[in-house]
Amino acid sequence: MFYSLRRLASTGVEIAHTRLEILSNELEEERARLGSILITGAVALFCFFMAATLFAVLILVLLWETHRVLALAVMGAMFLVGGILSWRSFQQQRQDRPGFLSATLGELAKDRKELGSG
Repeated sequence: MFYSLRRLASTGVEIAHTRLEILSNELEEERARLGSILITGAVALFCFFMAATLFAVLILVLLWETHRVLALAVMGAMFLVGGILSWRSFQQQRQDRPGFLSATLGELAKDRKELGSG
């Protein structure tokens, strides 16, 4: 009887250890992914901002004598549409990401099911 209880406790500890390892791995992956996304996004935003600014100045200089108001209106509208489309893409990406700790929670649910049926 004592041996069975020790074995059951040992199995429980092994299951908990495995689940904690999965949790640890998921947290580390999420941290790395988030850091990479933030750095890449910041660099991309800076580059796009600089490109948009320089192109806007170039177009304005080229059309200064003839159509400067029209050029400003068209560029403003294009930047607004680009911003709206980017915001919608950002929102979609936030919704499509996997659930936080989904693998860990899935494994715990399987464990609960197995222990409940056994």
